[in-house]
Amino acid sequence: MTTERSDRVYEKWHQATERFDYFILGVNGALCAYISQTYKPEKLGINPGTVELLALLLLILAAIAGFRRIERTIQATLLNHQLLRKQEQKGSLVAKSGVCTLVNESTGDILSPPEIAKNIENLSNIAQEIYDKIRKVKSSAYRWYHIRNWLLFLGFSALLGAKVYSAYV
Repeated sequence: MTTERSDRVYEKWHQATERFDYFILGVNGALCAYISQTYKPEKLGINPGTVELLALLLLILAAIAGFRRIERTIQATLLNHQLLRKQEQKGSLVAKSGVCTLVNESTGDILSPPEIAKNIENLSNIAQEIYDKIRKVKSSAYRWYHIRNWLLFLGFSALLGAKVYSAYV
């Protein structure tokens, strides 16, 4: 029962994280569209137009970072599915390994005890490889999360600065 509740909470957290990432990406896209529509090109220099152009570039980079984050999150979810599948297969083999021979119901193959042991070891190795990939992908998603947030902050600050600066020029 506890596992079911924790699974539901994790699923809600995962969905909320995805929705938040999509929302932030949408807001970022709207900011880029706003700047693109209102931008009036000026000579590069110390002027509001250059600051606004910088803001647009930072927000475009933030959008790219946001896409990368979503990409990594999707990849982590797929790898997590693969890991759980391999662990379930291994668990099923371990539970049935006390039998002299085992029939694979999917393929009809007959497995002897040494083959069962070899399959269990292979599944353990594959699961470990997938787990290592998950750690790397999660780390990458976390890094893109921070990059996206900093670029958004800098881009929004630059946009705000350009609007305020234009009032004084």
